[in-house]
Amino acid sequence: MPISVTVKGKTYESDGHYHAEEVMFASVKRQGNLDVEMNGWPCTGERHHDCHQLFLDQSANRTITVTITADHAGYAANHGRKFGDKGTITYANGVATYG
Repeated sequence: MPISVTVKGKTYESDGHYHAEEVMFASVKRQGNLDVEMNGWPCTGERHHDCHQLFLDQSANRTITVTITADHAGYAANHGRKFGDKGTITYANGVATYG
């Protein structure tokens, strides 16, 4: 199952070229805080993608709260977690805080 991203009741998935996070940010206006739900942790430098860095960049002058409900792609370890862990990342002004 691919990673999906849900924002304000709308779910975004990979289009085969871009990851779900990239598709979501291309579709959502860049204003105001965001609450995001994902079924996997953001990737960190996978095949020309770095969705964790994308969240950091997109959090300038706002807060993006990402609730991770599963670890479908197995990226939890890239975030200092154990395989299968769930959690929260709060991105604010280019800084990530894990909850």
